[in-house]
Amino acid sequence: MASNLGSISVLMIGTPLPAAVKTFEAVLPVSQILTRPYDLEALMEETFALMPAIILCSQTPDGVSLIEVAQLLRMQFQNSKILFVTSQREGFERKSLQKNGFDDAFLMPIDNTVLQQFLKDELAKISQGAIRTFRSVKLMDLEPGEVLDFDTFLFFPMNKKYVKYSASGDSLNESQTKKLAKHQVGSVHVTVDQMQKVYDFTASRLKKLGSATGLSETEKREKIQGAVRELMVGLFNDSAKEGTIEQGRAVIADCQGIVKSYITNSGKDSANWYAKLLNLSGSDANSYSHSGNTATYAALFSLGLGIGDPEQLAIAGLMHDIGMVDVPEEIQLKPEGEWTEEERKIFQKHPEFSVNLIKNRKMIVPEIVMKMILMHHEKFSGGGYPRGLAGPKFLKEAQVLGLANRFDKLTAVVEGQATLTPKQALDLIKAESLDNPSIAAFDPEIVNKLVAMFSQGNPTDSSEVPEIQ
Repeated sequence: MASNLGSISVLMIGTPLPAAVKTFEAVLPVSQILTRPYDLEALMEETFALMPAIILCSQTPDGVSLIEVAQLLRMQFQNSKILFVTSQREGFERKSLQKNGFDDAFLMPIDNTVLQQFLKDELAKISQGAIRTFRSVKLMDLEPGEVLDFDTFLFFPMNKKYVKYSASGDSLNESQTKKLAKHQVGSVHVTVDQMQKVYDFTASRLKKLGSATGLSETEKREKIQGAVRELMVGLFNDSAKEGTIEQGRAVIADCQGIVKSYITNSGKDSANWYAKLLNLSGSDANSYSHSGNTATYAALFSLGLGIGDPEQLAIAGLMHDIGMVDVPEEIQLKPEGEWTEEERKIFQKHPEFSVNLIKNRKMIVPEIVMKMILMHHEKFSGGGYPRGLAGPKFLKEAQVLGLANRFDKLTAVVEGQATLTPKQALDLIKAESLDNPSIAAFDPEIVNKLVAMFSQGNPTDSSEVPEIQ
């Protein structure tokens, strides 16, 4: 295995992929990022100075069998990671592609951030430490006073810096964990190569607590992300544009399984709702974690506010953005401030795209779930989208979903952007709806109730960044 960046090359076959190019160019010289057309005969005959560690295949030209491409590449590049990336969702069969030679398959643009993380993780493994990637680990999984056999880091997204917080062989004492909790820090970060040590540590801890078959909070978040990805990709793996009643029922059953296993059922443990909320905040951001987090926040807010049915809100949270798959990749990759007016109009149709997709796939859900999904970007004062509803026409249940969506966007970790603590996020939401009623995003009465919930659940209102020690 290569031990430094100079001995790593990657190969892209077909149309270069913006997400992959961006990831590769951040860590590799351009000379080590190879591109080739779909000429299989030439590829089989070519001698590479550096055998590609990762091979990305884009959509094949008409008349070229994708399965044959995978099989030929697997014979020629036995030790390479071979991936398929496409934006053509009809006929996308991830499991079938994996079975026939690809290590994984990605559907763009919904898999954009997942693909980038996968590539970073692979490059980190190949480079043997020359490249580092990190995963968030929930603070509640780390018992104060227990010796940790892995390093922990705090991430400062605006500066794109990971700063070591504790070293392998140290323990996080109660004072440190209380300080992090006081400042509403719910996670630390660990390098990917040390994550197995984290899993071993948390499994041992759960066993001591008498929960040998349970999952740590860190693993639950990873499991829900994987489950949501399977769910979303599964919506697009049939060649027909319309699903059958049986397929629709299967998707809804999967949604209900995710909700009961990872969201509403988690309320049976001893942690209070605020601890659960803090545990979620500061999660690494991607399409699937956002869906899972929004679903969980929506259920928590529903319980706390006494508005709507928590399970229905959780299902709406899982599916609220599935219509983003119909928003062109070039729009999603652009910063919002650079959109043209036409691009903005297309983006603002995504709630309608979501509802249409649910209907076309014959997913039978309560009418209120459809309304929540359609309305979650409306504003109480008007001026939201897609229909510009205002006042009581913006249903309270939809407002709870909108609050959950907004809260996760504000508290998720996005490199290069400020991440807000739960209190900072709530303060901003409060200002948006209470300081100027003429442009209120949400009903001030609901926002005031949410503020009261936070005040009761959070014993501190500190929002400063903790000291590093």
